Amino acid sequence: AIERRLEEIGPTNALAEAECRELEERYQNLAEQLEDITEARADLEDLISKLRQEEESRYEAVFGAVAANFHEYFSELNPGGRATLRHAEGEDGPRSGVEILVQPPRKRLQNVTLLSSGERSLAALALVLALDEVNPSPFTILDEVDAALDDANVDRFGQMVARLGTKRQFLVITHNHVTMSYASTLYGIHLDESGSSHLVSVRLDDIRKPATRAATTAQAG
Repeated sequence: AIERRLEEIGPTNALAEAECRELEERYQNLAEQLEDITEARADLEDLISKLRQEEESRYEAVFGAVAANFHEYFSELNPGGRATLRHAEGEDGPRSGVEILVQPPRKRLQNVTLLSSGERSLAALALVLALDEVNPSPFTILDEVDAALDDANVDRFGQMVARLGTKRQFLVITHNHVTMSYASTLYGIHLDESGSSHLVSVRLDDIRKPATRAATTAQAG
């Protein structure tokens, strides 16, 4: 029976022991690689968690600063008004977007899309300045943002830009003479009879200084 069993098993594999050791070594290498990969995955998950927490913290800090600046600038442009930002919920969760809410004087708090063109212009201007306050740019270009504003709002807009212009540069494109009166320098394009264009400029600060000195001298006299 034993002989029959040995015949069924067949000849002995002389390389079996060596192959077994080779498989054991391969298994050991794979086990070590798996352990390294598992540790690396845990480290990556920990890093991702920390980055998400930092991202959350920075986002909340920036969002809060922009919201505060937005209210400040809007209330300066709209005395008695207020403005705020809040997270909008959607399919992607509680932070699918940002909702802009403003309350002009003697009106209820409402979405910016429901405002008049002039009120939307003031809200947009306040938001641009709020963002620039948090992350200042070398200069800010405002292209006819005063087009839909009445005289009182244009005057407040001009005062604000003049005040902010002491610490950062503004390039304002406008056709409004009230806005121009707050500029330090005016630039214009002149077309001559041949159709050629020429740049002209006037430094209003140079004009204001003699006038200010003359007024001061007159008061002193």
